[in-house]
Amino acid sequence: MARLTGEDERDRPGFLAAGLRREGGVHSEADRRDPGELRAYINDLAHRWSMTLSAIAFTLVPAFFLLDYMVVPADLLARFALFRGLATIVPVIQFFVLRSTRPSNRSLFHGYLLTLVTAGAIAVMTTYLGGFNSPYYAGLNLVIIAIVVLLPWGLFHSVMNSLIVLGLYVALNLLIPSPEPVRREVLFNNLYFLVATAIIAVAINVVKQGLIEQEFWGRSNLSAARDALWGEMELAKRIQTVLLPKVERVPGYRVAARMLPAAEVGGDYYDILQTAAGDTWLAIGDVSGHGVASGLIMMMTQTSIFSTVDRTTGYTPSRVLELVNSVVKQNISRLNTDRYMSLCVARLDGSKMTFAGKHQDILIWRNASRGVETVPTTGTWLGIVDDLAGKLSDRTVEIAEGDAVLFFSDGITEAMNAEGEMFGQDRLASILQRHGHLEAEQIVLAVLAEVEAFQAQPADDITLLVLKRVQTGRRADS
Repeated sequence: MARLTGEDERDRPGFLAAGLRREGGVHSEADRRDPGELRAYINDLAHRWSMTLSAIAFTLVPAFFLLDYMVVPADLLARFALFRGLATIVPVIQFFVLRSTRPSNRSLFHGYLLTLVTAGAIAVMTTYLGGFNSPYYAGLNLVIIAIVVLLPWGLFHSVMNSLIVLGLYVALNLLIPSPEPVRREVLFNNLYFLVATAIIAVAINVVKQGLIEQEFWGRSNLSAARDALWGEMELAKRIQTVLLPKVERVPGYRVAARMLPAAEVGGDYYDILQTAAGDTWLAIGDVSGHGVASGLIMMMTQTSIFSTVDRTTGYTPSRVLELVNSVVKQNISRLNTDRYMSLCVARLDGSKMTFAGKHQDILIWRNASRGVETVPTTGTWLGIVDDLAGKLSDRTVEIAEGDAVLFFSDGITEAMNAEGEMFGQDRLASILQRHGHLEAEQIVLAVLAEVEAFQAQPADDITLLVLKRVQTGRRADS
């Protein structure tokens, strides 16, 4: 049902924060960090990024042959094509291996293999183009940046990978010396930029690794909080439905009822009470909004009504509502929320039903006329003012033999189809007119079937309660 001032979310963080602060609560569980979970997450990232890097390698490595064609002597082109071909085939094989395998602790070794293959090919090519004097060393900077920065290496693997690149460059050029004399300023320049690139890449990777771990544990804590919260929400929904009465008959009547909660904990409520003094009471209501606060208010109301009618006889429905309102209003204030509740309370006295309280209209199928009578409820909602004295009045209606009385919540009349059309009270009355001659349980099933077929998606709790007056000649349980 609609709320007076729109959705007020202030109480929801309050409940969550309280749950998180409880000793032994969500954080105490989430803080028991399992390094294996983080390791598995990093392995998955390494596996995915290795597949991406291998795709980048087998795309860019052969593409750089265009540069070879422009700057490399013609007699070296065939040899460079061979080097690039080998450096392309390995990443292709690696890509399909990664696609067909699962992440593991060995996933990081794919990064080392890419480094050895691509950096090795570039370092070998420098030996044919002037050794330490060759500007081809610049390709090694790309290898360091791509592999060290993108893979979730951590400090150790980032440093090792960078040292492998530098080691291949220096070792191969020392093992295969160039006939040209090494120019010290060029060698110093090349090593300076390679080392600087490595330092920057390692620094970026270390910071990124810290962010990855922070994000992982943050999501882990959030998931734990979410699971705990939803666990409590599911428990609240179970409590909400378990507390509903399992009553099929009261003196002179057959009874059937259903309450179908929406996705969240809702505030719909109905009850069928038979007191120690022999009185029969019915109640149906709806707390505004959804969530734990609405569910709590619903359960408070149920307890308050039962305590009021079970301990004292002679109360009118309006007096019961006055007493219940004082309790509900105080509890709503303590919850620091602006909820309110529509509630109708009825007392059965044989063929008479006396009721009070503002809720949805009451529909009565009359056996004599085979038509539906609409009985409006009047008054005000609970939880708005401190004292309802003088704001409610009692009304009595006759329930003849064979008549069927239908109480319902707005979850039925406000159900929407895919076009945004509401189910409406007229459609509900039409269903009751067609099926009012049936037993109470069959009427309930007929209404639910048509609502389910009509609505596109459940958006609110659905509650209905049917009383069927037993006809003369049929057994009336008492």
